Amino acid sequence: MRAAYSAPTVEVRDIKDPAKLLGSEQPGPFRIAIVDNQWSYNEPGKDAGQFARVKMDRTLNGDRMRVDFVKAEFSPDEEVTKTLGKPEAYVFEFKQGCWQLTQQLR
Repeated sequence: MRAAYSAPTVEVRDIKDPAKLLGSEQPGPFRIAIVDNQWSYNEPGKDAGQFARVKMDRTLNGDRMRVDFVKAEFSPDEEVTKTLGKPEAYVFEFKQGCWQLTQQLR
């Protein structure tokens, strides 16, 4: 599934300065996943029940979509009470009728 929704290589860019190219790499596992109808941070080596939840924001700009995410703790009312770790983002581009991952911001 990752191959179907990723460009052959993904640019790695600085999240604070997306114009700054850090390199490129073959796509790895997506870091965000849906677990029990909640967005979660996919960490290799952990069972899905151990994944931290994430705060996620999507921004659509024409044929580009940026998905910002960071591990977070939530209140019983589903409000973010605390973010954990460094934020990350994915940039998808709509190509050939499909959204493809083209950049990862770290």
